[in-house]
Amino acid sequence: MDENLVELKYTNFNFENTADGKMMLGIWFVFSKQYSDKLSQDSKRGSHSKARMGKALGYHRYGYRINDEDYHEPDPEMFEPMREAFRMKIYE
Repeated sequence: MDENLVELKYTNFNFENTADGKMMLGIWFVFSKQYSDKLSQDSKRGSHSKARMGKALGYHRYGYRINDEDYHEPDPEMFEPMREAFRMKIYE
């Protein structure tokens, strides 16, 4: 940036290639890094706590459903046909 090789443009931040502008850019980078790290930590904590309780994470696979207690369980209507189709694919 000191040699004017890079021109930075942001939608919500007006960067000027001065000492003040460089300081503000550094502060914006620190804030964005803190936000990203906190978001990552919060989502990991939520996933880990659900996994420890044995609850469903994300979407369920076809043939399964998420019950009222947030656990994956075979869907009674779809599980048997899916198991039969899988068996036919392997053995026939």
